Amino acid sequence: ALVVVNPAIRYRTGGKFQTIGLKILRLFTPYYKKSGLTAAELERYRQLGSMTHWPIDGIFETYQYIKNRVVPHLKKIQIPTLVMAIADDPIVHSDSARLIHDQIGSVRKKLVWLPGKTHRPFRDERLLAMMIQEIQAFTQPELPQK
Repeated sequence: ALVVVNPAIRYRTGGKFQTIGLKILRLFTPYYKKSGLTAAELERYRQLGSMTHWPIDGIFETYQYIKNRVVPHLKKIQIPTLVMAIADDPIVHSDSARLIHDQIGSVRKKLVWLPGKTHRPFRDERLLAMMIQEIQAFTQPELPQK
């Protein structure tokens, strides 16, 4: 089975003008600082090796890859697929999970909305437990009773 968590086809910022905005922004700077991070969060990012800035060319290339190489081929995916997403993810637009679920070619597929407002559900023990439970139920369906 295929399991995807918070799949990113669209991001919340930029709307329909994401690609145009990125093309213009990369004329002025190679990076875009992540907004809203506290000093403590910035320090934690540095210690973990996480990015405190987004590389604009990388984001632009990711958009192009998704548009040209991922979305057009979703129908070809025929294996059972579980899509889990946070509806209020501050980074990834919830349309992403719906689009992937609807476009996947598998006859056995499921979309699960997780509660919360996080982009990293794996860091929340409660959400992690919910995801594990959903994955186990999806990948190990009960056998029919005799």
